[in-house]
Amino acid sequence: MATNTAALKTFAQETRKKLISLISTKMDFILTQDTAELRGFESQIAKLKSAIATKGKELVVEEVAYTWFNRVMALRYMDANGYTDLKVVTPGMGQMRPEILQEAMAGNIDEDLHVKVDDNPKEAVLYRRLLVAVCNQYGTTMPFLFEHICDYTEMLLPDDLLSDQSFVTDIRNGMTDEDCQNVEIMGWLYQFYITDRKADAETKKTKKGGLKSDEQAAATQLFTPHWVVRYMVENSLGRIWMTLHPESELKKEMPYYIATPEGQTEPIPDNIHSVTDISFIDTCCGSGHVLVYAFDLFSKMYEEEGFQSKEIPALIIQNNIFGIDIDRRCYQLASFALTMKGRAYHSRYLRKPVQPNVIALQNIDRDTLERAGSWNAKSTMWQFENVDTIGSLLQISPKDCAAIQIEEGLFGENQKVLKTQAEYLSRKYSCVVTNPPYLGKGFGDALKNYILAHYPNSKLDTMATFMERCLDFCAYNGKMSMINQQTWMFISSYETLRENLLKNYQIDTLLHLGPHAFDEIPGEKVQCATFTMANRKPTSNG
Repeated sequence: MATNTAALKTFAQETRKKLISLISTKMDFILTQDTAELRGFESQIAKLKSAIATKGKELVVEEVAYTWFNRVMALRYMDANGYTDLKVVTPGMGQMRPEILQEAMAGNIDEDLHVKVDDNPKEAVLYRRLLVAVCNQYGTTMPFLFEHICDYTEMLLPDDLLSDQSFVTDIRNGMTDEDCQNVEIMGWLYQFYITDRKADAETKKTKKGGLKSDEQAAATQLFTPHWVVRYMVENSLGRIWMTLHPESELKKEMPYYIATPEGQTEPIPDNIHSVTDISFIDTCCGSGHVLVYAFDLFSKMYEEEGFQSKEIPALIIQNNIFGIDIDRRCYQLASFALTMKGRAYHSRYLRKPVQPNVIALQNIDRDTLERAGSWNAKSTMWQFENVDTIGSLLQISPKDCAAIQIEEGLFGENQKVLKTQAEYLSRKYSCVVTNPPYLGKGFGDALKNYILAHYPNSKLDTMATFMERCLDFCAYNGKMSMINQQTWMFISSYETLRENLLKNYQIDTLLHLGPHAFDEIPGEKVQCATFTMANRKPTSNG
């Protein structure tokens, strides 16, 4: 990516600090003042107080800050690519104010926004209403990022949205039109946005009790270099495709693809007859970098099989691509990135987009679990109480998944979430590709105990544990590819792991990268290897 990452990092960090300061100040005002302007908002203030009592003020501020950062960042991206009818955060040609405000001041407002316009409206007040209304409108097509706002999140939106010092202006200036030509910009900015949180989490790794879920997510975020993504996807998904269609022209568009050596056989994963049958998952999907490139390859595969262009984005997102993470922010951005890929491919896609198969794992309370099924005392289903730290390492059997009961009412809603999460974690996929979390210390108690019980051969670091889990996710003859630290190849603690891998799985390709794979990310030095494996025993001919 030919973007000035140092400038993006500075912009994201400074904007986060500004947002947190502004939201904290506004929160203090709301909680301590009794003014006319706050009357009528008693229910929202009550929700705010409840959230603070449950999560703490600092976390509530952080959540509201990233919510508005992500939304305005997404709107800026859509503005720059011409996906908005009127630019929401960007001025039109030769204008100073956002285009949607410029039109509104002239009396042109989309009736579907339901924006109240006062006589002689103040620009700041009108723009605030327009921004919230646009977010609510996108909530019908992109609820993962723009869920309807009617609570304290709207109240805590900073007042200054138009001046040169506003966070909206910062985002508009920080994301150039050139930056926005690649949806990866969202992932870069998220990683840089949490730089301070990541540093803070690093200092807490040695503390008793380990890292909490949000700290664990921050500590393990690492944006994967694009060429590595291409290598992993081309030699897993691409390899399956070339086996299914040996004469495919797609090989010419995969510069990192390593063909099966002549004379060796390459079996196709079970039950794959067409591109619609290939399932692809990133079990630690982050902001969706791997999923986005998989979308690009899938689109070419659908084209080769003769599908109509207007059908292809929805078919890919509905049938082929899946993602799991423990970070809700990542789930939002990965879902948005896939939706933007759909829009880039087909101009009318946003009229009726398919909701991406991406989830953020969330804890399920004991009462819901007890009512959902009759699990025995040793069932891993109970670990859904701690799935926000165990993540995709949680092993769920198809039998337990099928046994989940869904009631009416509140328990039923929670049970639906449980069912969806169990389905993602219990099924098999044709391709499993990821950059797993590197966490050698800082395990929370639930994560530590689960790994000791279920992954004794790779317990030193989650990056090795995910090697075992991702192979377990694979269908027979399916492909697993990842980039991780090189230590699993050498140190004695992983000897049993290596023996198991060599005995039971086919290593297709392996690149020993050394210390420079992440050089484009300021401050990151990781000794790495990237590889692809097949879920089948090795044979003499490969």
